[in-house]
Amino acid sequence: MVRIELEPQIARELLIVLERRLMTIHEVEQRLKSAEFGSAEQEKEALIPIIIALESALKIPPHQ
Repeated sequence: MVRIELEPQIARELLIVLERRLMTIHEVEQRLKSAEFGSAEQEKEALIPIIIALESALKIPPHQ
């Protein structure tokens, strides 16, 4: 387990950046619609748990 402490404002800003990144990846995947973008899937799999952890720590309801 890794423990990282962030100021709440920095955590909120990081959450916004990560959510934007996730949306961008999703949009690119939709445009390309190809299996060639496999690295994007790996990046999404890495981003989602971080976003969930930040939302939880900040007591923000998860996005659906």
